[in-house]
Amino acid sequence: MNKLKDLRTRAGLTQKQLAERLDTTQQTIQRWESGHTEIPAGYLKDFAVLFGCSIDELLGVDAKAKQRSVEFARARHEMPWGTLTVRFAFGEREYPIDETEHDELLNEFHSAIELAKPKGLVKFTALDNRLVFLNPALISEIAVVHDDDTEMPFFASPEAYKALSSRSLPLFGKNALTDTGPLLHQECCNLLKHLDLRDAKGEPDFDAAHEKFNSLEIISRDGKSSASFLSDDVATSVFVLEGQLEIEPNTFLTVSASDGNHRCMNLTAIAAIEAPVEAYLAHLAKDGVEEEE
Repeated sequence: MNKLKDLRTRAGLTQKQLAERLDTTQQTIQRWESGHTEIPAGYLKDFAVLFGCSIDELLGVDAKAKQRSVEFARARHEMPWGTLTVRFAFGEREYPIDETEHDELLNEFHSAIELAKPKGLVKFTALDNRLVFLNPALISEIAVVHDDDTEMPFFASPEAYKALSSRSLPLFGKNALTDTGPLLHQECCNLLKHLDLRDAKGEPDFDAAHEKFNSLEIISRDGKSSASFLSDDVATSVFVLEGQLEIEPNTFLTVSASDGNHRCMNLTAIAAIEAPVEAYLAHLAKDGVEEEE
């Protein structure tokens, strides 16, 4: 049995109110809740956007039966906490973070009884679809500020990033996102508007979005930023990095790989690495390393 009724009740919505939000009928919501009719895929994504849950949670899938082999924020649905600001010699980077990441980052950078000394790259996942690795040797200051004090940077639902980065999306332009419900479609359009990803006519540029959400961004110690497509080889390189965060001299990361051409960078010269979470997850799932038996 799905959890739609529980989630709707928790959100304080009636069946009629929920139907109006999704441009459908109360009878349809009733049939979905009772299990008499399966919820279409597009509406499953809309519910995930509306309730801030995963599709697995909505469908009542036992989380313990679907353990992940690595720690991904998209497996969690924590409450947003606030903003992490990281200052380098060249400027600042800002990241919206949830409660769990806030606690883990404090463990890395703050101690009440001794000076904090991160031993290697600091890894966390921002709410705006970025798996981030920071080089502590190049950080001059960090600050974590609660959302009550400073508004968090913009971020969208994980389902929006997933839809815009999906490698299965067959068409772009006017035919993009045709299988999404109204809430997810609007969420995607809001995200593209915020990032100013529009074509010459001012319409949402789905091609540019697909490229952005499938690219690894590298920020060097001098502040120069470069982006490259997250190929299978690059995703594997990032996966290996997750399991070995300590930086040894002359350690290189593959940041670009295509048609036999490879570009590698010395980790000691990198200030930050930002990988697109949803595209990264898709690569790992395809390669069979996302879930344990």
